[in-house]
Amino acid sequence: MGNVVAAGIYSVRQFKLKQSYRLKFERLIEKSKEAISQSNQSIDIAMPIKVKSSPIAEDVILNILQQLEVFEMQNGFLKPNLTIQSLAKEFDSNGKYLSKIVNDYKCKTFIQYINDLRIDYAVTQIQENKILQRYTLQALAAEFGYNSADSFSAAFYKKTGIKASFFIKQLQIKP
Repeated sequence: MGNVVAAGIYSVRQFKLKQSYRLKFERLIEKSKEAISQSNQSIDIAMPIKVKSSPIAEDVILNILQQLEVFEMQNGFLKPNLTIQSLAKEFDSNGKYLSKIVNDYKCKTFIQYINDLRIDYAVTQIQENKILQRYTLQALAAEFGYNSADSFSAAFYKKTGIKASFFIKQLQIKP
């Protein structure tokens, strides 16, 4: 009798979890559609940026913000083994300045910033490219700049609230 009750409770819990994932999936698809329509609008890199009060020189801040904009547009975040030091070197700056600017202007840590860019890109690409939907998690991880399936899966779950495998399965059954 106890096993039947436990099985029933487990089944109800799994059903509710799947419903929750499905709702999160639908929200993710909506957000993704909005992001795609916004990215199709032209972006002017030279637009003035409001500079916050900072000990870093205003021209340095503007330069780094413009380089970050180009970095995002060129999908530089997909490089594997990307570190704040390697990107700062690419920008002819230093890690402390880059870290402070990402924290202040992107309102995230550098790791969160890179992971968010990668996962947003992954969501869009997996939706649009049916071939990617057949990749293993390890192959997807490599495709989107991660060193392991575990790190990709963890970042995907943290950003979206659903597992990457669930997302892909839902895309495959979605009409």
